[in-house]
Amino acid sequence: MRRVILYTRVSTDEQADRGYSLRDQEARLRAYCDRERLTVAAHYQDDHSAKTFERPAWTKLLAHVEADPASVDAVLVVKWDRFSRDATGALSMIRRLEALGVGVQAVEQPIDRAVPEQLMMLAIYVAAPEVENRRRSLATKAGMRRAMLEGRWVNVPPKGYVRGRDALDRYLIVPCPEQAPLVTEAFRLAADTDLPADVIRRQLVERGLRCSKSQFMLLLKKKLYAGVIEVPAWQSDPAREVEGVHEPLTDLTTFTRVQARFAPTSKKGRYRALVEELPLRGHLRCPQTGSVLLGSASTSRHGYRVWYYHGRGKGAWRMKADQVHVAFRAYLDRLRPSHSVLALARVMCEEALRGDERAQQRLLERARSEASKAEATLLRADEAYVEGRIDQAAYERLRAKWQPTLTAARVALADAQTSHTGLAERLDFAVELLRDPGRVWEAAGVEARHALVGSTWPSGLVIDGTDCRTLGDNAVSAVLGLETPKNSDAHLENEAGVLGGSPGRTRTYNPAVNSRMLYH
Repeated sequence: MRRVILYTRVSTDEQADRGYSLRDQEARLRAYCDRERLTVAAHYQDDHSAKTFERPAWTKLLAHVEADPASVDAVLVVKWDRFSRDATGALSMIRRLEALGVGVQAVEQPIDRAVPEQLMMLAIYVAAPEVENRRRSLATKAGMRRAMLEGRWVNVPPKGYVRGRDALDRYLIVPCPEQAPLVTEAFRLAADTDLPADVIRRQLVERGLRCSKSQFMLLLKKKLYAGVIEVPAWQSDPAREVEGVHEPLTDLTTFTRVQARFAPTSKKGRYRALVEELPLRGHLRCPQTGSVLLGSASTSRHGYRVWYYHGRGKGAWRMKADQVHVAFRAYLDRLRPSHSVLALARVMCEEALRGDERAQQRLLERARSEASKAEATLLRADEAYVEGRIDQAAYERLRAKWQPTLTAARVALADAQTSHTGLAERLDFAVELLRDPGRVWEAAGVEARHALVGSTWPSGLVIDGTDCRTLGDNAVSAVLGLETPKNSDAHLENEAGVLGGSPGRTRTYNPAVNSRMLYH
């Protein structure tokens, strides 16, 4: 009597109607053992792929054999594809078991190892499942690629979509009622505001979006949300972009604007994270060495954080951020230009803004012209292709040439329409910034404060104690550095006359400043 271990296996995609059920395999093996009068020492079964031997039950079987090789004579399987679907791995495992004195046999595809010519049959038996796997994989990939070329997303639905079916009961991704509006809002905020990506993500997470920081950046880069499926290159067929049949969650123009905003930059121009508690970081110079000051926080012995501006290294100059901000605000409050300076500034700003409006209008007209030309060209290409006047290769070349032009023109058109602020609003803001920079500073967010200091004092500031001074010849400081007492007649004239445009009329200015206004 010989002692054997039975091994049965089925993968999740193999159904019982193909003769691969675990019960059927076990019945065949036990019937064989009864006929051959073999003793079954153990039975292991796997529900796992046979591409590798990293299977739970097989790992236990191997440990059983290696622990006591003398207790087993052979491992029995129904067919060789139940043993493995990798020819190289199968032959290696057979040799490993035979080194322990344990053979491997398929009861329906028996091999007599005593006959040398039978090794050729063994090679065929173990290679055939791998050939079948590869052929099935090729067929699956070809089918998936064909579906993607028809505009169907065949992989796992991305965030914001769920699995669905079309009218012909074919697989189709459809918007998720809860998550899709949040994804749409993510693209809108990323395109139309200057908020950092993680700030947008945190706002949407609070509203129910389930997305990590790394997932959010990948989400913003996925063209699928704009209704375009990117089909990768395969064999000799190049990569393509096709229009999807699913419902997009954003338009292509908005998507392109988001990509332009978050495009990778060089290391030199890399974005520096802004910290709300340190709005002057990067603009302050050390009063001792003149080097740019850093900023960080330390935890006090009472457990709360204290923020500092400081130099590099041990013993470098440092000062509490709160004290620096008080000194800087006091400096801003001293910048009180006279009525005549503000009146002149208003005229100059109005002239500059009107010139900017004319330039903006020219850009708008040019973008409209380019978009119209590209749309007409693509329409003619569509008509020619449908009527058979051009072949598919020529049609794809035309679309590859003109579709990016159309997208770029639409982006320029959207930017020109959405980024433009009314002349009166921009003029009021400019004058308010000159008249009372301290008030604007208090109302601004961290990005707006950073932009305000960087554009007004590009050479940097030095603050030591309560003293604040600028570096180099600063034109803005030269104009604004004339301190005007709070109760002076000139100041009262500013309140009543300059902001309103005429004496006796007062205009109320809303100090809720956003960074986009400052950048413009």
